Amino acid sequence: MLVGRHAPEPRASKAAMNSLTRGFAATDVGGHNLTVLTMQPGWVRKAMGGDQAPLSATPS
Repeated sequence: MLVGRHAPEPRASKAAMNSLTRGFAATDVGGHNLTVLTMQPGWVRKAMGGDQAPLSATPS
């Protein structure tokens, strides 16, 4: 079983976020001269991310 950043769940959720962003940009704000940006933190040190992740989940 794959765990952490190699597990299918985080990959699927990031792919879904990318798809939603593309769809929103194309259908909801398309033609209005706007840029739509999605930011994802990447590999984060937490239960699912593991101890070797470079980023902490502590709010800044």
